[in-house]
Amino acid sequence: MSKRIKSFSSRLTRNIIIIFVVIMIIISVLASVLTMAGVYSTYKKHYVDAIGNISRNITANLEKVEISGVNIADEVKWHITSPELIMSTLSYEIAVNSNLAGCGMAFVPDYFSSKGRWFEPYAQIVDGNPSVNDIGSPSHDYHNSEWFKTGLTSDKGSWSSPYLDQDGAGTLLCTYILPITDPQGKLAGVFGADVSLDWLACLLRDIDKSENNVGVLSKSETVRNQGIYSFILGPNGEYIAHPDMERYLGAYNFVDFADSSTSANYLELGEAMCAGKTGEDIVKMDGRRYNVFYAPVSDTGWSMAIAVPIKSLLWPAIHFGTIILILMLLGMILVSRISRSAIKKFTKPLVQLSGSASEIAKGKFDTVLPEIKSDDEIRHLRDSFDNMQKSLSRYIADLTETTTCIS
Repeated sequence: MSKRIKSFSSRLTRNIIIIFVVIMIIISVLASVLTMAGVYSTYKKHYVDAIGNISRNITANLEKVEISGVNIADEVKWHITSPELIMSTLSYEIAVNSNLAGCGMAFVPDYFSSKGRWFEPYAQIVDGNPSVNDIGSPSHDYHNSEWFKTGLTSDKGSWSSPYLDQDGAGTLLCTYILPITDPQGKLAGVFGADVSLDWLACLLRDIDKSENNVGVLSKSETVRNQGIYSFILGPNGEYIAHPDMERYLGAYNFVDFADSSTSANYLELGEAMCAGKTGEDIVKMDGRRYNVFYAPVSDTGWSMAIAVPIKSLLWPAIHFGTIILILMLLGMILVSRISRSAIKKFTKPLVQLSGSASEIAKGKFDTVLPEIKSDDEIRHLRDSFDNMQKSLSRYIADLTETTTCIS
């Protein structure tokens, strides 16, 4: 009987623990899912806001270039009949517009007969002083340049694709181009205000460094190979900025890097960015899966993206989920010990009552039943045994008396 009581206590403890485990598993799963959703939502908002902030920063800098470009172009128009005054104007303007890497006026063939077929005065700062040179020549036939052709056919200002300006500023540039007409309405050429891409590369590099240092990535991941990085595409998918500038800029665009290791929606991402859409997509690039957040850069035709490794978004959720799971396991062990002790304590009167009932069954009707102070089923069971004990005692007494009388 004692063994049975112990078994009952163990079974009761086991059943309670099983129920508790099931409940805790459900809570753990829900907590992990909610944590992952919360972490993802938080970081999604963070990256969307980051793109917005960077976009506004870029737009503000480019607007300064556009304003400078429009103002200088108006000055060039004012002096359009004099090559010397145009060069003097460019020299003055490059000195007072420190946000420009250079500026120049590319004329249509033979616009000034004295200057020949190519006349492209270009101003830049050299050794701290403004310098203006005619960089047009047969070896630098700007008439066939994309930016020149685009400027001639455009009726408003626009941004060129990035390029390495070896004849002018000697660095990576983007040019804000404006068509220039003379007072008679004749197309004179294209004015260009250059901005170096170095500041843009530095801006993105600082953003990437900041994002990779906030502790989102696990320590086993390297910033170079699996880190968060940002890039900017032009309207045709050309790279405006990328951490690996030498590899990606100029000769390639986003589509050119599609291969067997990229995901099926890689090209869809490029199309969405080129279309100026805002959104996010999970894309496999360079053998790794990224969650790419993207949005257009206002008034430029560009689109910026922040590529975040999937592990970066999952790591915080896994980290928090692991902590929750560990806490729940510790709670489970604690509850198990408390439950086992409590159940033994609560079932002790039942064990004692069972022992007393066993003694009564052996004929020891004077066995003292344990005191049960609680008013519950065990107390009622004890009272039932007490009544049974008294009834058996009276029955035995009456039976003994009857037997004596017969004898």
